[in-house]
Amino acid sequence: MRGALSYLMESRDIYLFWQKVRAVRVEVTQGDEGEDFFTAEVDRAFAGATPPRLRSLFSLLQDAARQWHR
Repeated sequence: MRGALSYLMESRDIYLFWQKVRAVRVEVTQGDEGEDFFTAEVDRAFAGATPPRLRSLFSLLQDAARQWHR
């Protein structure tokens, strides 16, 4: 699970999502042992992640085209 969460935090969308909801998530799930554990693990992956850089549309399309041709 930790490896999957670290991988997911490489996604700019996931990283930015967690950045926005992390404080609220703790308030909402506080007191539920399973939810608290999961939230802590996601937050650990977030803390260890490097914020993904903003990419240009051209760069994203280039990568998509390369993957499509494989």
